[in-house]
Amino acid sequence: MKRLKISIVISVACMLSACHLNTLTTADEYTANVQLEPVFTQSFKNGSIARVDISDDGEYLLAGGSFRKMWYWSTQNLNTQIEENFDDQLISLNFIGNDSSIFFANGIGVTRLFTNQFSKKIFEYQFPGTSKYSSVSNDTDLIAFGGYIYLRGQEKLLPDAVGHASQSSLQIGQQNNVLTSGYWDRYVALRDAGGNMIVDWQLDGKVKFATMSEDSKYVIASTQNGNCYVWEPPNKKASHRCDIWWDYAYDIHLNKTSTLFVLIRPKSISTYQLVPFKKLFTKRIDGGIRVSALSKDNWLAIGLDSGDVQLWDVLNGKLLATVKLSNDIISSVDVNQAAKLLMTGSYGGTVALYRINN
Repeated sequence: MKRLKISIVISVACMLSACHLNTLTTADEYTANVQLEPVFTQSFKNGSIARVDISDDGEYLLAGGSFRKMWYWSTQNLNTQIEENFDDQLISLNFIGNDSSIFFANGIGVTRLFTNQFSKKIFEYQFPGTSKYSSVSNDTDLIAFGGYIYLRGQEKLLPDAVGHASQSSLQIGQQNNVLTSGYWDRYVALRDAGGNMIVDWQLDGKVKFATMSEDSKYVIASTQNGNCYVWEPPNKKASHRCDIWWDYAYDIHLNKTSTLFVLIRPKSISTYQLVPFKKLFTKRIDGGIRVSALSKDNWLAIGLDSGDVQLWDVLNGKLLATVKLSNDIISSVDVNQAAKLLMTGSYGGTVALYRINN
């Protein structure tokens, strides 16, 4: 009976997406010998965990809650935490650069930069308006909030905002180019650090998500109607189209070397090679995918509505490990393969850290 059910799902999926049978497999087809060893768990009872982040060197951890608090830990001393309060909704919290500085932004336009451990606030700026997205450049000289760009070195807010009706993504690349996408206006725009338009694209559906490679060579966007486009700026015409699918991709991860990207759909993950362009595989996932993160070494962590966390190798499509955190929905996840660490947050307010043993 189980085989019959899977066969029916595959047949319907391929009729809708024109996929090949040998690229669509169930999530339990492969399991490698990787163990996720619990290292640290802490529960906060006042709300969900909105953000978790592991520093690039694996020495520090960040977590931010929906209840106006954020925390810092050193992996060398997890018994001690540093707490910082904030106002309104948390929309960004992450480490930056080699010194593990900390970037924070909330929904009403307050952005802050801290030295490591929240020991000193080195910058604060209040943007106009509200937004669900904010980002900072690697050198911290450029901060974007909604459609606005602030040049920190010049202490200057660029006057012209990108007027998306409702933004669906925001990213600053390695060359300080700024990528934004709009949901209702079906629009993706790439600007330089001075706010000047490099290229923009009008799409045939509401934009769910857009991302670009760090060198700005590639821009990839997905729409509500299931379409996916790959551009090579400043070209206006898409260089590639992903397979038409029966469901939208709400998250896209480009790997560090810009050789492949991963589309995250509510119940599947798909990996595409960029040169030459081809789909490597699609994996069906039992349960809803809530959040995801891709390591620099091509390991993908996904958090599910069931409370499970899965770790995948996106180069070969192998499921490396699965861990049951709780019956709670996973609301945030990060993975650092080099440091062998995986971190999660849940809607119930639990932060957990796992060591990856392989």
